[in-house]
Parts: sequence; structure tokens; C-alpha cells
Amino acid sequence: MPAKSTDETLPEPWRAAYERDRLNPPDYADPAPERRAARMLAAFILTGLCFLALPGTLLGVWNLLSIAEHHNGAGVSNAWIQAHGHAQLFGWVGTFILGISLYVLPKFRGRTLKRLAAAWAVWALWTVGVTWRWWAGVSAQAWRPALIVSGALELVALVLVLRVVAFKPGHRGARDEPSKRPSDLGSWLGIFGFASLAVALVLSLGISIYVVATAPWPVYPATSDRIFLLIALWGFAVPMAWGYSTRFVTVFLGLEAPVHRAAGVLCAGISAIVVCALARQFLLADLLARWRQPQ
Repeated sequence: MPAKSTDETLPEPWRAAYERDRLNPPDYADPAPERRAARMLAAFILTGLCFLALPGTLLGVWNLLSIAEHHNGAGVSNAWIQAHGHAQLFGWVGTFILGISLYVLPKFRGRTLKRLAAAWAVWALWTVGVTWRWWAGVSAQAWRPALIVSGALELVALVLVLRVVAFKPGHRGARDEPSKRPSDLGSWLGIFGFASLAVALVLSLGISIYVVATAPWPVYPATSDRIFLLIALWGFAVPMAWGYSTRFVTVFLGLEAPVHRAAGVLCAGISAIVVCALARQFLLADLLARWRQPQ
């Protein structure tokens, strides 16, 4: 009752505004959702910078010093090299891409980011997964559970990303209202980039299970590691960077609009590289990667 009497002392426009906020969900005019989404994006960016500065760069310099000391690469642990590569590719490049995707893709679909809890879960799962994978390669401590669990965490994080950006909140299993077929180059590069990331993470988890069962050290076999890196780099990282460049860089720098009709050719190239990598046709995959360039 005291709270009610206090409310009655407020001016009528204030009471109407409170009632409107209580009954209606926030819209784009409300800065609170945007602030919360911006904090989430900042967490991804800062985490990516930490991976860039610490596990990625620090371990890379350490490896170079070891190579210089032994005058060749034989003195450097393969586990360290692979941990460094994982921290670089997924630790900062992957973290940046996932954070930016969670922030901007809902806006491209005309809505705000409402699944903030899921977005923060992505950040936590991805950060722990990548960090644990790096630590397993560096320290070799409890590396068997580390390889499998870290791979599973990264895969679950990707599933949550797709759930956040592809499904409308409040309707389980139902997608947004009938969406049009993407017609721009950036959207298609993003679709095939995420699909390639899914293939890479499933493959990484499978390799981890194999290594845990058969190997004495947390080192991917050379052929399997090459397949994984080809798919992760040319199937995911590069197409996603191209896709966002067509959305932002061309506008900010005043460049010519991308040729959107090239989407079919480029996406076919991405698919061909993934298939060739899985079939161990590395020469053909390398040739396709060199030839495939966005217009």
C-alpha cells in the first residue's frame, strides 16, 4: 500500500510511462538492451585481445626462440605448435567473429539481441574450451580429458550461436517469420562459413577422441591436423572476414559495392575446399584456396 500511495503522488505522464514499460517489451528506443549487447560484445573483444597477446603471441615468440636456439624446428614440441595455432585461429580470430556475429546478425534480421544469457554462455563455453585446449598442449597435464572436453565445449558454443542468431525468442523450434532467401554476398559467405566451422569442430572432436585413445602426447596426426586447419581457415575464418567486409568495409571506405552474383561461385569454392580437404586432396584444395577471391 505505501508503494501504491507513492505511485499516486507521481505526475500522470510518469505513471503512464511506468505502466507502458511494464506492459510492453523494450524496443529500439530503449537503450538498455543495446547497452547490454554492447557489454557482451566488449567481453568477446577483450577476450580475443587477451588470446592475441598471451597464448597466441607469447607462445609464438617462445616457439621462435626455441627454433633459434636449436637452429631448426626440431627442438619445438609439436603440441606447443598446435596449441599456438589453435589459440591464434580460434582464440582471437574465432572469438572476434563469434562476438561480432552475436551482436550484429540479430540486427540484420530486424530485431534486438534478446537471448543475452545464451550469448554470455557462448562466451564462457568458447573461452573455457579454447583456453583448456591451449593449456593441454602447453602443459600436457590431464590432456586426455582436456582435449575431449574442450572440443565438446567449442561445439556446444557454436550450437548456441546458431540458436541465438537463427531462431526467434519465445517460439521454441520456430524460426522467424517467413524469411526471404538471402540475396547478398555477405549473408551467403556467413552461412557457409558457419557450416564449415561446424564441420571443423566436429572433425576436431573426432581427432581428439582418436588421439586420446591411441597417442602418448596431445598431438594431432599431421594429415588430420592439415585437414582441420584447411577447413577452419579457408572454410570459416577467411569467408567470414570477407562476408563482414562486404557489409562494413565497403561502406566505411566508400568502395564499390560487391558483386553479389558472385555468391554462388564463392560458396561453391568454399564447399569444394572442404570436400577436397576431407578427401585429402590437398593440392587441389590449395589451388582452389589461391584461386577463390571475392569480387
